[in-house]
Formats: sequence, C-alpha cells, structure tokens
Amino acid sequence: MRFQYSSLVTLSVTLLAFSANAVPLGTDTSPSSPLQKRSHGDCSGDPRCQAWMGANFKALVASTFRDGVNYDYLVQRSAGEYVVAYACDNSYPGKLGQDIRNMFTYGLYDKAGCKACGYWYLDDAGGCKVKANYCIGCASIG
Repeated sequence: MRFQYSSLVTLSVTLLAFSANAVPLGTDTSPSSPLQKRSHGDCSGDPRCQAWMGANFKALVASTFRDGVNYDYLVQRSAGEYVVAYACDNSYPGKLGQDIRNMFTYGLYDKAGCKACGYWYLDDAGGCKVKANYCIGCASIG
C-alpha cells in the first residue's frame, strides 16, 4: 500500500495540531477549588448592599465563621441593617468555618462577581447556600 506524500503531510499536520492542544498525562485538570465545579450564585440581593460589600462584609463573615469550628445547618449574623447567613435545606452535618468563609469570599464576593449582596448555592447533598443581604430587624441565629 502506497501513501501519497500530500496525505502524509496532512496526517502529520493534523497530529501536530492535536498534540499541541493535548494535556500531558498525569496533569491535574480539575478546578482549583471544589466550588468551581459544583456551585452557582446570583446577585439578586438588595441594591442598598453595594456600599457595604467591602471591608464590612469581610469583617462580618470572618467574625461569624471561625477556623476549626463546625457550624450547623443554620447560622445567621446581623450587623446593623445587613445580614450574612449560612443555611442548608436539611440538617446537613455542618461545615467548618473556613469552608463557609470560602463559600462567601470565592463564591459570592469574587467568583459570582456580585461585589454586592446575593446568594451562593453549593450543589451538595445538603442544598447549602450562603447569603449576604440588606435586612432591617434580622436577628442573629445559631
């Protein structure tokens, strides 16, 4: 069987194109955070939150959810007219404070691009979400 020179060149160019885009074996192509592949969010919070979303937001989240502490399926903290909350649809076994902070920071504040109030849903067995919103008279829970 004889190949024509042009067919061989075409085959070589095609293989080079595939190999240039190929990922070497053993390379981790998974997202750097588990939140990247199994969560979603929205920016549906009250527009009055926009001015609050900088240092105030991060301080309230940091003071509410501490490293090494396991939080039940409902925790809510208010500061003036603003509230941050972590809640699950059922009695999920809980999450560590640093994981909940990651949901807020990576999910709502950074990834969703809100930089305003809204929700971030973690598509897990517990149906968990975090929220930051404007809320007059919201009580602290948990």
